[in-house]
Order: sequence, then structure tokens, then C-alpha cells
Amino acid sequence: MVSLLALSTHPSSNGQRFRIETWAPYLASNGIRVETFPFADGRLENLLYQKGKLGQKALHTGLAYTRYTSVLRRSRLYDGLFIYREATPIGPAIFERLLTKRRMPLIYDIDDPIFMPFSNPNNPITARLRDFDKMRRIAARSSVTICINELIANEVRQFAPKVAIIPNAIDLDRYTCRDWTTVPRRPTLGYSGSFSTMRQLEDIRKPLEVLAQDHDCRLEVHGGPLPFVVPGIENVQTPWTLDAEIETLHRFDVGLAPAPEDEWNRYKSFLKVILYMSVGVPVIASRVGSPTQIIRDGENGFLASGEEEWLHKLRLLVSNPDLRRSLGVAGRQTIERDFALSTQLPRVLDIFTKALATR
Repeated sequence: MVSLLALSTHPSSNGQRFRIETWAPYLASNGIRVETFPFADGRLENLLYQKGKLGQKALHTGLAYTRYTSVLRRSRLYDGLFIYREATPIGPAIFERLLTKRRMPLIYDIDDPIFMPFSNPNNPITARLRDFDKMRRIAARSSVTICINELIANEVRQFAPKVAIIPNAIDLDRYTCRDWTTVPRRPTLGYSGSFSTMRQLEDIRKPLEVLAQDHDCRLEVHGGPLPFVVPGIENVQTPWTLDAEIETLHRFDVGLAPAPEDEWNRYKSFLKVILYMSVGVPVIASRVGSPTQIIRDGENGFLASGEEEWLHKLRLLVSNPDLRRSLGVAGRQTIERDFALSTQLPRVLDIFTKALATR
């Protein structure tokens, strides 16, 4: 059995959940044991998504760095190293440099355009403490760098010796298609998000407010720290939990995926879009990033730019249950063809096996 030490910054990020943690059981069944070691514990992760509390954030970040010193000692016990995005979220690549000097195979995974400056609105100071060249240095030392899409891969190829592309993939045995045999009296507009993405709903606030004037519907938001309330629409907000995720998605009649049409999001692969589609929920997504590659507008979902187009397509889906069903079924078929976990796992195993063989 070959052993792999996997490092990441946050223990419950969707990216980690749908990448190394999804791959790990399959890798283990094929002789590669993975042990994950996130930088932040649950307390620090929760603090990072809150405004203020700089003293507590500094204290727990310092404790996290102290805990991470054990990684340097433990790394000698492994046959290879895996880094998801970056091992530490702020500061220079000190730990990454020390670890990569171990002369063990390094597999690097990038699912966001982290080579671009980005600031969490709850922690604007962290943008000044981040090392945006860290990714380039890690990729240059890696045996292989795995990228989530071609756009990010094109950037990484400038300094990484070997690049592979593995998109997020869905376990379709777990994410089953929702029941379309009954039509609800009030269709549910659904949004599944996180602390950092909740603000994207503000981009479609006005279309939702206008929609509420002539359509009876409800809005369910799954995740995020603050309520998003639209007058005239029944608002339901539930905290995100893994156990409730699929049941919640099945209650959605329309999946919302708004995002600013900016340079950062042009590189993004939006997980929520393939999650909606995987359970047969018709999606409306902003015309930016991965949705433009996945969604064929009007065939397996909708793309929208600007408030007027968002309102038009919201009205189409809210008023037409047959259209909701047909787009939902077509979306599920797209995921079955292009994003099924069962088709991606053999490629993942091949990449890891070849990289670890270099030891």
C-alpha cells in the first residue's frame, strides 16, 4: 500500500469534498492510502467566514501554523504529497517549500483561479497577506498539476512541467434525480451556496422582486450566514449540512446560479450548476465561466445576462412545469454523459499511479 499525505486549507470546502475526498476511497481500493490534513480546524474555519474578530482569527491562525509543524515531521512517513490549492492560506510558501524539498512525488490540484488576486469581503486584510505567486512555485515543483478546466490549465502550463485536467464529478448513485410526477402549487426557487457566495444573490434581487409581483413562488436558500429576504416571496433559509443536501436539492423546482460576469468567474467551474443538473433541477446560470461550456441555452438549462433576461427566464420556468421537467431531465442526461464520477475515477487513478511511481 502506497501512502499519500493530502494538505488543504479548509476541512469542509466543497472543492476538497468533491475532489480528493471523493477520490480517496477509490484510490485506497487500488493501493493508494490517502490521509488528509487541513490547515484550519472547525473553529478557525467558522471564524474566517465572519466579519471582524481579528484577534480571534490571529490567535487561531497562529495555533494552526503551530499544528502544521507536525506535518514536516510526519511527511517522512509518506510516499507522496498532495496539495489542494495551497497548504497554508496566508503568508509565503514556507511550509510548501520545506515539504517539497523532501524529494517525494508532489501532486498539485487547482480548482480555482488562485493565480488571480481575490479578497474575501469578510476578511479584506487577507488579500494583503496572501502570496499569489505561491501557486506558480508549487506547480513548478510538482510531478503533475491537476486542473479543473482547460482555462486554468492553460495558465498553469506556463510554469508546470506536467498538467492534467479533471473536472468535478458527481456520484450519480447518491445524487439521484428528483421526482417530477407532482407539480407544486408554488414552485420553489432554490439556491445552494456558502458563506463566500451568498452575496451573489444580490445580483438577481431586483428580478426576484419583480417576479414576486405576478407569480406565487417561494425561495429556499441552503447555506450562508445571513438571511436573503425578498418581499412578496416566501423565504426559507436553512444552514448547509451534508445530511440534508440531497433532500434540499430535491425540493428545488428551479436552481439559481447567479455570478458577476468578471474575470475571476470567467475561469470558475461552478459546482452548484452540476449539482442542480445532477438531480434533475433546471438551472438558470449567469453567462460566465463553466455554465457557458455545460449549458446549451434552452435545451438543458438557461443562461442569463442582465436583470431583464434573468426576469424573463425566471418567468418562463415558474409558469411552465413541463418546461421545468424537460430541462431538468436534459440536464441530468448531460451530467450522466460528461460528469459521472464512475467515468472520471479511472483517469484519476492513472494520474496518481504514474506520479507516485516517480518516487
